[in-house]
Amino acid sequence: MVTALRERLGRRWHVVTACYLLGMCVLMSAAAAAQVPEPRFEVASVKPNQSGEVAMRVDTSGGRFTATNAPLMLLIRLAYAIPEFRISNAPDWVRTERFDVSATIGGPANRERQNAMLRTLLRERFGFVGRMEVQERPIYMLVRSRPDAPLPPTLKRSPTDCAALTAAARSGIPLPPSSRILCGVQRRPGGVSVGGMTMGQIAAELLTPEAGRLVLDHTGLEGAFDLDLDFVPAAANGIAASADAVSLTTALQEQVGLRLEPQRGPVEMLVIDSVEKPTPN
Repeated sequence: MVTALRERLGRRWHVVTACYLLGMCVLMSAAAAAQVPEPRFEVASVKPNQSGEVAMRVDTSGGRFTATNAPLMLLIRLAYAIPEFRISNAPDWVRTERFDVSATIGGPANRERQNAMLRTLLRERFGFVGRMEVQERPIYMLVRSRPDAPLPPTLKRSPTDCAALTAAARSGIPLPPSSRILCGVQRRPGGVSVGGMTMGQIAAELLTPEAGRLVLDHTGLEGAFDLDLDFVPAAANGIAASADAVSLTTALQEQVGLRLEPQRGPVEMLVIDSVEKPTPN
């Protein structure tokens, strides 16, 4: 009986010890995670730009992040990698006042880490506080104008295997010669050319930025396509379009048989809770 009692007590002791050690490990892991420093620039300077110029420039070469004559809205868009239509509750000065930012990245950093550094700078120098929130917003559905009709000759199924070309390019094999873009979007005067993209990619990467709202693919078309659109982009370097300029909506319908159908749907938004003009260097 005494031996059995000792064995039961011993098992309980081992269980208590294991639970204690596990709890300590959890606490130590949480403490270690809390002590991980946030990505930040080694040195950063933020100054107002009152030149009155229109042109702005962003450069991330040479281990530095430099923004010249940039509105804060541009910096927010870069930091969170989202278009402006997904940012809400911004005061007017965020779009109108310009700033020069000069920062040292300090060591290798991919785009994601650079964006995280920029978010830290926004919080520390501009008092930026924001949160992601899903809201119902105006969106577009990309649909076919005539679903039962054959595809127009201007909307061609792509013969290019873009995955194979990407893999070849990474191994140093040059792309084959072509008179037009094989994979992706190529902007040109008076329009864009698309190569080897699915309708979902076209909706997300081309039409969403141009339309200024989320565009979802509801065409039912599978596979990759090549197409050319002749129209005046929404942001053509700040130059007003002429009266006879073709809009994106008109170009889609008349040139490739597609249509943007207005609807409402959920969009993940960055809601600005607080932002202030920058603190002095």
